[in-house]
Amino acid sequence: SIPIQETFGYITNYNRRQMKLEKTHANDAYIIAFCDSLGVQEFDNYKYVDSNVVLNMIQHRRHVRTFTQRHEDRKYYIVGDKKIVAWNRNRRAGQDKKKRSLTELKQHLISNNNLNTVQIVAKPGRRIMRRSNRDMLFRPGDIIKHNNTYSMCRGWASTQGRVLFTDKSFAKQKDCKVVRHNSGIGSL
Repeated sequence: SIPIQETFGYITNYNRRQMKLEKTHANDAYIIAFCDSLGVQEFDNYKYVDSNVVLNMIQHRRHVRTFTQRHEDRKYYIVGDKKIVAWNRNRRAGQDKKKRSLTELKQHLISNNNLNTVQIVAKPGRRIMRRSNRDMLFRPGDIIKHNNTYSMCRGWASTQGRVLFTDKSFAKQKDCKVVRHNSGIGSL
């Protein structure tokens, strides 16, 4: 078992002043690490390795909090024909130029005197809901092994079968294996 001892800020403050160190996060960490019930241990004679490693911590959400993944457009058909002839009542921002809206279709039919000869049926749009967080194979912040390298997951495109990484690269879903799930804060 690992010996654990409770400490408080006033103890750290007292020991730091005894060692004549300024108040910094690093100095407080050293003082806490080198103190026990007897006080500060041999700080100068203690051998440790200072590798000057810098960790860049990144916070990732553990859960996707939006329930709606995307909205599907309303579609319009001509009765007896399975081909879609219009999308949405009015053109929405960002809608493909090749896709006509219902208003544009009606204007086209009026100009050709065909409005009364055609019966148009609407299929309502719908919301596509996200998977449950439990069902997601790859979450942002997960450490993933692929091609004998380790990367941190940025996202998962399940419909495309790709896993996206924080370095803006991606790999096929079948080539990826989760090594460690996201714990909220990650570093690689």
